[in-house]
Amino acid sequence: MLPDWYKYFNYGSIALIAVLLLLMLTETVSKESFFGILVFAIAVLLLRIILRFYFVVKSKKGKEE
Repeated sequence: MLPDWYKYFNYGSIALIAVLLLLMLTETVSKESFFGILVFAIAVLLLRIILRFYFVVKSKKGKEE
């Protein structure tokens, strides 16, 4: 993933989590789907952390060479 695409993914995932939170707070979605939304949100946030570490390590290796 290119750094520009990571930036879009990073901000897009934050916006997606905010929209899901808004849907849950306004009770637009059924209460039965709250657990699924929570699992999806945690997965997206973990993916963001993993990609951030990947790009930091990749950036440091690029500067050393």
